[in-house]
Order: sequence, then structure tokens, then C-alpha cells
Amino acid sequence: MTSQWAVHRLPKSFRDERFLPERWLNTETKDLPRCATFRFGAGPRVCIAQSFAMMETTILLASITQRFEVECLPGPEILPCATMTLDRRLGVQVLLKIM
Repeated sequence: MTSQWAVHRLPKSFRDERFLPERWLNTETKDLPRCATFRFGAGPRVCIAQSFAMMETTILLASITQRFEVECLPGPEILPCATMTLDRRLGVQVLLKIM
């Protein structure tokens, strides 16, 4: 088993290990080696619905952010928990405010 969380922080592929969603908007990630990122698996077992999942996620996030203001509630530090997928040990609580 390979950890996406660990692979996504390899210095040879990514110069900064922080969570930076904007890195996917520029050319920094265009020349990454094969499997430097594998959100939907890789090789013969790659998810056949990855295009649909990315489209559905984009539509869902756009719908939520058009209707609500999302605010993280104060609470315990967000700690990663490595299981089959990366999870938050204590969860994340947010408040949705209607815009």
C-alpha cells in the first residue's frame, strides 16, 4: 500500500509540503513525474469514474460556495490520521451561513 499523503510531500516532486490548493492552478505541477499524484489510483486499477468524480466535485463546491459562506469553527487542532485514506482524527466542524 502507498500513502498519498506521504507521496504528495516528497521534496523531489513538491518544493513545499504545505496544503496549497492553488498549486494545481499554475504550471508548477504540469511536469510532475507519473504517479507523483494519484488521487484515483494508478495503472490497471485506476478508478474508471475519475472524470465524473472531478466534475461532480467541482459542481458541488461551486453550488455550496455560491449559496453559503463557510466558516471553520474553533476547536481542536486538525490532526491527520492515516488510514486507507487520509482522515481527520477529530473531524472538522464548520458553520454554513446563508448568503
